[in-house]
Amino acid sequence: MPSDTPATTSPKEEKPTKRQRISYPLKTDADFPPLTNDLILRVARGEKVERVPVWIMRQAGRYLPEFREVRAKHGFFDVCRTPELACEVTLQPIDRYPSLLDASIIFSDILVVPQALGLE
Repeated sequence: MPSDTPATTSPKEEKPTKRQRISYPLKTDADFPPLTNDLILRVARGEKVERVPVWIMRQAGRYLPEFREVRAKHGFFDVCRTPELACEVTLQPIDRYPSLLDASIIFSDILVVPQALGLE
């Protein structure tokens, strides 16, 4: 039996908006200065090299005064989430010991993954 009341429709469910993608210009080798030390890259390609490359993980730079200066001004996770700061502290050991180090692991922390998933 038909009802005298109009059918109720639920409000249209809106899908959450996707995170806006940032478009970066395409870079080629010509856009970067020539490498002065490609030892770790040659090892990664399986090439024979003149010596074993030495690299440093981000934890190893924590004792440096320049790292402590950055940390005095910025929280740990702020450094992890800010590309310029992460780059700065990643390169500090290489800048300090250029003839000893061939590469550095980018400054970050495993705990940024749960944060990115919304777990604080």
